[in-house]
Amino acid sequence: DDAAHPLPLRQRSDGAAAGLVLEPIGHYEVRLVCPAWFSDRSGIERPLRISLRHRGRPLPSQGGLTLLPADHTEESCELALISCIPEKGARSGQIAGKIIAEKEVRLPPSWAVVSWQTPRGPF
Repeated sequence: DDAAHPLPLRQRSDGAAAGLVLEPIGHYEVRLVCPAWFSDRSGIERPLRISLRHRGRPLPSQGGLTLLPADHTEESCELALISCIPEKGARSGQIAGKIIAEKEVRLPPSWAVVSWQTPRGPF
């Protein structure tokens, strides 16, 4: 079968699935592709961070890149501003994340028209 196959991928069990595609490229070779992703170039620094969610659950993300769901152009996602403050008694490196502002957006967002008023100021 030479057709591409959708493959939902979650970073964690309670997370939302990114829309990956498994493409055959040879007799015993496949390529894993995520055709849509979001790059956080907001410049927001710790203790704040941006998180992209789908239906309230976090999408797979690492180093400012978030993999988007397959239906990202048809359904809205939530852009969340998260406060990352170390929890008392947490082991070193563990960070608690509390959503302090959330905005529903269609992806890809047009930052020329998206305005976001948060408790920490406008973005």
